[in-house]
Amino acid sequence: MLQATDAFTLACRHDDFSDWHQGRRCYAVWAITADTPVLTAAVDGLKAQLAPWLLPGYRRQPHITVALGGFPAPARQRADDYSPACLAAQVAALERAAPPPFSLELGPCATFASAPYLAVGGDGPSLLQLRQALLDSHPERDDFPYTPHLTLGLYDDAYPLAPMQARLQGLAPGPGLVLPVRHLDLMTYAADTIGGPLHTVARFDLQQRRLEAEAQALAGLFTQL
Repeated sequence: MLQATDAFTLACRHDDFSDWHQGRRCYAVWAITADTPVLTAAVDGLKAQLAPWLLPGYRRQPHITVALGGFPAPARQRADDYSPACLAAQVAALERAAPPPFSLELGPCATFASAPYLAVGGDGPSLLQLRQALLDSHPERDDFPYTPHLTLGLYDDAYPLAPMQARLQGLAPGPGLVLPVRHLDLMTYAADTIGGPLHTVARFDLQQRRLEAEAQALAGLFTQL
């Protein structure tokens, strides 16, 4: 998040982040995929225009993070572990309280200290309802301020913030960037790689109000230690 005292962007770097993951292989999040052809083309175009200021190697697919899960583990031993019991509680909460399918609107461009992004608007109440169901059923509550967004990359250096904000305001992501939200994905990424690709493990269908996943994939998730 930007602070009133921020004058420069934050430089991101390639690292193995061992102090964070402590040897654990992957991290799980709940996210909305944003991979429609129109959105993909718009995001690719914006990334190309911002490439001189972005860290190379960012491979994360367009998505909107809804809530954090944690490090998959057979049982919770650390506060940020994510166990089968955690998943079961969240799925039960989604079955009770998830909204029906809805739509989001993307744009304009804005920035955090570490990353430029597309703002997310449209049916905000449904998005927050989805997030709240996940938060209320998770033992490690995520109380950080939530700004719905679609990340466009990570800054590779400390750049003066005011010119960067002006540059982003001058970018036109395209009219009518609408994302129909029909499902919510449980996704993982490698914990030792910055900006690595996301892998979908399970999908919650908002219309059918049920989790869709292969039993083998879910079992494998909690053995990736």
